[in-house]
Amino acid sequence: MSSQKGANLALNSRFILIWAGVIILAGLVVGVSIATIEAFTQNPTQPSIPPKASSASVAEGSQATATPEAPTSAPTQVIATVTPPAVTENPTSTPAPAMACNWPPERVMIISVDAMRPDAVRDYTYAPYMLELVKRAAVTWDAQTISPSITLPGHLSMLSGYDSTTHQQIINQLWQTPEAKTDTVTILQRAEQANLVTAVFSGKRHLEYILRAVELDKEYVNKKLQDPEMGSVVADYIRNNDFDLLFVNLANVDEIGHDYEWMSEQYLRAVGRADDAIQMMITALEEKGWLESTLVILNSDHGGTGISHGDSTIPTNKTIPWIIFGPCVRQGYEIEQDVLVLDTAVMALFGLGIEIPADLDGGLVCEVFGSPVAEGCLAAQPAP
Repeated sequence: MSSQKGANLALNSRFILIWAGVIILAGLVVGVSIATIEAFTQNPTQPSIPPKASSASVAEGSQATATPEAPTSAPTQVIATVTPPAVTENPTSTPAPAMACNWPPERVMIISVDAMRPDAVRDYTYAPYMLELVKRAAVTWDAQTISPSITLPGHLSMLSGYDSTTHQQIINQLWQTPEAKTDTVTILQRAEQANLVTAVFSGKRHLEYILRAVELDKEYVNKKLQDPEMGSVVADYIRNNDFDLLFVNLANVDEIGHDYEWMSEQYLRAVGRADDAIQMMITALEEKGWLESTLVILNSDHGGTGISHGDSTIPTNKTIPWIIFGPCVRQGYEIEQDVLVLDTAVMALFGLGIEIPADLDGGLVCEVFGSPVAEGCLAAQPAP
């Protein structure tokens, strides 16, 4: 009986000792926690977790350091943030800096985006560079081409200033006849007669019918090039040569319109590629320091509807964009007067300082200029 009591007493003593140990251990844990909290309270900026490795360092096989080096002073915790890009509701709302007014310009450049409808630029986001150009340009989205609204006659009017009723060359296939050439005098010939440097780059062989009638300083026709490739070729020419009159035809938009329909997704993307080509060429002018001394006219020969554009009774076949920028041109200006594709040639002659023949069907668009060039423009217009 006494031995049983002794055993129970020993067992109870062990339990008491175990519980005492547990209570002491708990007290130590609480003490450490309180000390840690106090230490953090005294230095609240001290990071409790080492910095996480960046995604770049992880990708390169780097590892985050487990214990950072002790800083000389308490580090400040930095939280990285990403600022979202500003959203611009109207991409043409920001005014461009004023273009210098040094008249006359030293050179004239005409760009024809074959078959480009104005709404493909104005109403969509596929041509951001052209929309930027509009900020420093005068523009009409309602210019008109000739009848019939097809490539060769349209470009002949664009480069001569004569309506199709005057030049009467209204067949698109005239260029296919060997050695056939126009008998209509174009601004290329007038510039040549004035001993000016002329250059033409074209993605369509249709223009050979026009080009055979003039001796150019530079002629490049290549129907195999995509518009960005043509833009690159022209940009290289600008970087390495000076000129007085440069004409560029970008051909792919028309080809895609015939294949996939005007205003289709494919067509709009083709307009975007023409936009890339235009950016290349204008950037080359900027690199040369020529942008403020070059009068640039950007237009088209015709529009299109469905997979065709020859029916001139359809407004979307005849309506074209007409954009002009350069020395003394009003910026961000919406042109009020009616503009025709024929006016491109007349405006180029005015910019080149060549007398404007009285028999031209096209006219000057003098409202695009600020004073005093506008007054000089009105004086240069031949009497009707």
